[in-house]
Amino acid sequence: MLFYLEFSINFLIALSCAYIVYLLLAKQLNFRPCIWSRVLVTAALCLSFGSRIYSEEMTGTIATLLFLLLAVFVACADDVLVKLSSVLLLYPIHAALSYLTEDLGFLCWLYVFHEDMTPGGELVLHTCTMLLRLLLWVLVYHLAKEFFSEKALQFPQKMWPVIDLVCLTSLLGLVTLIYHVDTDHSYAIYPACVACVLANISICRLCVYIAQSTRGAMEAEVLKSQEAYYRELEASQSETRQLKHDMKNHLTVARTLLENGQISRTQAYLADLSGQLHSELLLFCQHPVLNAVLNAKYRLARSSEIHCEFHVEVGQDMGIDDVNLCALAANTLDNAIEACLSVPEPSNRWITLKSRCADGYFSYWVENSKTTPVAETGGKFLTRKKEKNAHGLGLRSVETMVRRHDGTMDVSWDEKRFSVTVLIPINEEGYPHI
Repeated sequence: MLFYLEFSINFLIALSCAYIVYLLLAKQLNFRPCIWSRVLVTAALCLSFGSRIYSEEMTGTIATLLFLLLAVFVACADDVLVKLSSVLLLYPIHAALSYLTEDLGFLCWLYVFHEDMTPGGELVLHTCTMLLRLLLWVLVYHLAKEFFSEKALQFPQKMWPVIDLVCLTSLLGLVTLIYHVDTDHSYAIYPACVACVLANISICRLCVYIAQSTRGAMEAEVLKSQEAYYRELEASQSETRQLKHDMKNHLTVARTLLENGQISRTQAYLADLSGQLHSELLLFCQHPVLNAVLNAKYRLARSSEIHCEFHVEVGQDMGIDDVNLCALAANTLDNAIEACLSVPEPSNRWITLKSRCADGYFSYWVENSKTTPVAETGGKFLTRKKEKNAHGLGLRSVETMVRRHDGTMDVSWDEKRFSVTVLIPINEEGYPHI
């Protein structure tokens, strides 16, 4: 009876710890759209938390790590570095906490109770150590959950290898000590366990800070676009008011020219007046921030003799925040302009953009002309710009944003054109399903 009670308690606590880690992984990774993917990761986590980690033992430690990595790689559709980073951030914490709590219970049994405990007492002691492990994981969850969220992915892609190297360093250090330190000196590994946990949590906190800084820079660009938009709008309205104020005089001049039979001069005068009344600020959509970005990219494209057609039917609030929405438009249009500039004949340079919110979806499609081959490696598109480090987000950041909103992104091309299609589900209130 006591055996089954101990087994049940250990299983429930181990399952609770595994569930906490599952919640963290589910915040960051995108499981494949089938139930077996989540079942596989859950099984791998239960196996990891069910195994014991103690001095001079390596088989369970390494085997469970490899099995968890395999499960995550198979079950999730994210970038390889993202999946690797997610496991390497959490598994060293699991190994450290498991070793600490397991060994603390053993030392208490050995030195405090001198190996003289009833089966019931041993059950209570082991349950206390397992509960301590669970409480520590609850603390880890609250300290690290900001990293395992949507915003944490908005930092340069080159950060992921750095995260992997730092996490791998702490894990290798811990595993090496576990392998070499014998049972009699098991307490010597405690500082390494604490350092491993603190290091990985610190990485999470540091990455959150970097992500917030990156997002702040993106928001500053959005505000800059808004400021330019409203400044141009004010100038345009001021000019229009002035022209309307002078309209009586303009009509008098036109009437005088007609009375004198000077039809050609009248036509030229009215054409010049029409040009002055024409505003450079175009209204592509009702969303002010997106309209500002579209205006900026439209002017940039037109200055390079690129023909543009923008058909956008979206409201002021679609539920997608301004930063993500502007990143989608800016990145895709920057890529389109870059591709068009490679077309030698200006008459063959064109960009077509269509976007709308309808039938529970936000759709976005942009297509452009091109002549240069598409540079692709392992499903990733490579920029042809000289400053490659400054353009590391591009379509990858768009794909990340789309996945975070449970949407789909399709990229297609042939010898003369390149297109990107994005589809994001939104609910009845206009907000994405996240």
